[in-house]
Amino acid sequence: MLGIEEIKGKLMSYCAYQERCEHDVRKKMEKWPFLTDQLQNELLQALRNDKFLDDSRYVESYVRGKVYIKKWGKHKIRHHLRQKRIIEQHINQVLNEIDQEVYSQNLLQAFTSKWLNLNHKKDKATKQKIGLYLQQKGYEFEEINAIIKRHFDS
Repeated sequence: MLGIEEIKGKLMSYCAYQERCEHDVRKKMEKWPFLTDQLQNELLQALRNDKFLDDSRYVESYVRGKVYIKKWGKHKIRHHLRQKRIIEQHINQVLNEIDQEVYSQNLLQAFTSKWLNLNHKKDKATKQKIGLYLQQKGYEFEEINAIIKRHFDS
């Protein structure tokens, strides 16, 4: 059986490898059923005090990765962060800081990519397919409609 210091060391390594949120660390601690809730809370507090765990830093890193690398929309990012039980205030703050030019460029790139895959058709079925694709990527309904309207009505 592992000692508390060994578990703390493993959790520090886990958090140092990549940015983690409290939910991820709690799930990791489920591997050790002998840890009481009080002990789990003490370990989490120690990780916070030693700067290994910071949910606001996690949200910034997560959003940056999903916007710049995965090119997700705000709805999908928000949904995934809520699943990780992140405070809504952290989510809103970081989503509002997204560079709107980069975000719009990502939307245009996703639209263009899908449209090219659909052989440049301008029919109703293509509109629907592109709309569904962009919704799955997490973009806002109004933005999806605007880009489809701008492209298909020209």
